[in-house]
This record gives sequence, C-alpha cells and structure tokens, in this order.
Amino acid sequence: MSGTKRTPIARQATLQITPRAVELFELAERARRQRKTASCVVGTYGLCRAECPACTRWYDAMAALHSELRLRPWQWPCLPLCSHPPGTPAARDWRPDSESLKLWLLLDQARSAE
Repeated sequence: MSGTKRTPIARQATLQITPRAVELFELAERARRQRKTASCVVGTYGLCRAECPACTRWYDAMAALHSELRLRPWQWPCLPLCSHPPGTPAARDWRPDSESLKLWLLLDQARSAE
C-alpha cells in the first residue's frame, strides 16, 4: 500500500503588522508620491528602469518592508507600483493585483489607527 495516512493541516499564515512595518509603509508611500513628479528613466520596452532617486527610495523601503513582514519571495513587490512611467496612457490604464491591494489597504488602515 503506497501513500501516507497523515492528514494535512490547513495552516493560515499570520501577518504581523509591526510599528516598523507601518513606518516602512509610510516611507514607500512618500517615495511613490514623489515618483509621480520624478523624471523616471524609460527603458527599452517603455517601462521605468527604477533609476531615479524616488524609485530607488521606493525599492529600498519595499525591500525592508518585505523582510519585516516575512513575506515569500514570490510576493514581491508586496505593494502595488505601476512600472510604466508616470503620465503615460499605460500608467493611467494600469490596475494593481488584488493581493497587493489588500496588503496596501491593511497597512493604510494600520497607519490611520496610530
């Protein structure tokens, strides 16, 4: 007889929103708002190459937030950010995925509660 008799346990990952995570979220949001006015460097395929100071600050804050929340590698980026240069038609049509939008709303709610 092959197989196992073990019953899998359906574990839910718990997300800990720490004060440091809220602080990093605020830094990422500040950098995202500055990105809208920054002169982003456009790459070969018309996407932002993340070389401007605002994008660099956003990626640094995002890396620290990703570590703080102990997220999985495939959950990068954990917060939504349009990869198209600001003000382009592609940027206006872009919509975030539901998972990163849920996390953004959760962190925004934690920031408002402080």
